[in-house]
Amino acid sequence: MIEGKNPSKKSIGLRADMDALQINEKNHVDYCSKNEGKMHACGHDVHMASLLGAAKILYTLKDSFEGTINLCFNLRKRNIPVVLC
Repeated sequence: MIEGKNPSKKSIGLRADMDALQINEKNHVDYCSKNEGKMHACGHDVHMASLLGAAKILYTLKDSFEGTINLCFNLRKRNIPVVLC
């Protein structure tokens, strides 16, 4: 949560999700999945990186906006959802 001036005036939420797909990793690179049958194949890593980057920038600007920004990191969207807000 990033609180700007007058935090109760407005509220907005930004969400990013990251989960693994049930795909066998066939790449032979340093960053490939270490879990058999699981692969981060659909760009969710960049979702998390984008939200972290936005959070860093928005935190430095918190004195220039009114309201609160809620940051939600959704770790899994399939099966049982786990959301850290």
